[in-house]
Amino acid sequence: GVLLFRPHDQRVLQAKTAAQVRALFKEVFPMFDPMLSDPACEAFARKPVSKLPIFQFCGPVLHKGASTVLLGDAIHAVKPFFGLGVNSAFEDISELDRCLSATAPDRKGA
Repeated sequence: GVLLFRPHDQRVLQAKTAAQVRALFKEVFPMFDPMLSDPACEAFARKPVSKLPIFQFCGPVLHKGASTVLLGDAIHAVKPFFGLGVNSAFEDISELDRCLSATAPDRKGA
């Protein structure tokens, strides 16, 4: 799993033992505590902190005339394990629908 937190969140940074990790989850995510095994807490405590990749947008041209448009993972530099892929895809489809509706029947204008 992935736990996203602010870079200077001392609660997470100071969780260096399995007991400290368990206490952190009991405080912040009590609903997950029953599912958290002791080996998982130990692994969490040993795992070094890593940073998110720099997010990029592949633009400004995202289409080829009136026949092709790039959407989703083809234009977003987001790692799929961060759980953002589906949300980005839904947003892309919504924007494409808005553009097509606003310029119908001129697909190239969308």
